[in-house]
Amino acid sequence: ASLHKLGLDGQPVLLDVPRSQALLKPLQLPYVEDHRELPTMVRYQVEPELPFDVNEAVIDFTVESHAEAADTGEGEGQATMPVLVAAVRQSVVDQYRKIAAAGDFKLCQLGLRPYADTRCLEACLTDDERTQTLALVHVNADEVEINIVTRGVLAFSRSARIKATVPEPSEESQGEAEAPPPAPRRSAADRDALVVEVVRTLQSAAAVLSGVRVEGVYIAGDTADEHLIAEALSNRLKVACNVLEPVGTLKIKRAKTDGRGFITALGLAIGHGRGDRV
Repeated sequence: ASLHKLGLDGQPVLLDVPRSQALLKPLQLPYVEDHRELPTMVRYQVEPELPFDVNEAVIDFTVESHAEAADTGEGEGQATMPVLVAAVRQSVVDQYRKIAAAGDFKLCQLGLRPYADTRCLEACLTDDERTQTLALVHVNADEVEINIVTRGVLAFSRSARIKATVPEPSEESQGEAEAPPPAPRRSAADRDALVVEVVRTLQSAAAVLSGVRVEGVYIAGDTADEHLIAEALSNRLKVACNVLEPVGTLKIKRAKTDGRGFITALGLAIGHGRGDRV
């Protein structure tokens, strides 16, 4: 009904799959000139990593072309290609198709939330920041996604479930016809648990990524906690932790929000125009 009211029914739409519903695996594959060989190589490498049968999987991948020159080297015998592989169950894809059919719109593409978030972050960074290793923490009402980006490449990603509560509307807001719903927020204890989870994840990532050190952190999300989490993480990690507000950075006009809760939608739009999208 809302899509029809906006005149958007029947239109092509991008939807995102959260990290908790997808396997996301960065791989270093041997360099090959003919990219038509990659699907077989990717399937062979990722099959042992799947938590479900490969016949139930929908697998896609992208060659991270903006990092390829840095990692390739001169001799093809030693060269590698950074590849980001994504896999979801066929049942997940079918569920999104049912959502599209129920909403009377055309499912143009399924994107992955961590990948879309990374594209939005990349668009907001300065030239100096694009050469750094950064963490992007996307805070949602029921989970947190922690992504590590090195030189524009998504190098590590995981999610953890730490729920927030949605407060009851105040008496003042109940009388307002178009009052926005109150933002979900966490208790101090749950907020501390989230910060600990992020710190542990960054420590685990450092081990996986051979000691790569995170040089800065960005926080995004549409709860009431983002600024408090940024402050707490800054105190724990001793690095700059800022809230990502893409509307101002990207100079988006006529927006009624700072955009920190819409980084996935913006990233889907940005990524859809790229040749290396996944």
